Amino acid sequence: MAVERWTDEMLDKLAEKVNQLAESIAELRDETKDFDEDLSPTQKWQDRTWTVIKWVGGISTGVSISAAIILLGLGLRFAATGR
Repeated sequence: MAVERWTDEMLDKLAEKVNQLAESIAELRDETKDFDEDLSPTQKWQDRTWTVIKWVGGISTGVSISAAIILLGLGLRFAATGR
């Protein structure tokens, strides 16, 4: 079984490929950082939207419960007085 020896030419090619890979990784990091910055305003608006939905849901729930209590009270009043 023959063992292949690394020549200077092969090592130079390998070093070149490693440098290309390092540059590609650096570019990918920059693009990822840009993507994160682009999504930040979107996330902020999504958070605000959910906050509004929670408030509206809470208020409408409170109004519904109040209306149910009023209707129950009116029903009991009419039942008791006959009017």
